[in-house]
Order: sequence, then C-alpha cells, then structure tokens
Amino acid sequence: MVNRCFKYATFIPTCSKCKIEEVVGLFLALIVKLWGIPQDLVLDCDLCFMG
Repeated sequence: MVNRCFKYATFIPTCSKCKIEEVVGLFLALIVKLWGIPQDLVLDCDLCFMG
C-alpha cells in the first residue's frame, strides 16, 4: 500500500499461492491497524481480484 500524501509504502510479504481471504485478513491486520481504513483503493486487475 502506498500513502500518496506522505509518499510512504507498506509491503506485506505473502506466498504466491495466497488466497484472497488471506490477503484481506493481512490487509485488515496490518494496513488498517497502522493507517486506518483508506479513503480510496486502487487494485491490480489480477484474476484473483476480478473473480
């Protein structure tokens, strides 16, 4: 996740076979905990997000 205001990036290490449920859990546990709920989300158009 990139904070455009502060130009700060937060990276979450995952495995390549991580399921979307795990990604959401990591996002909530790490990103929301640190920064709060983001106002905007721009997602990659990967099939796991489009399904």
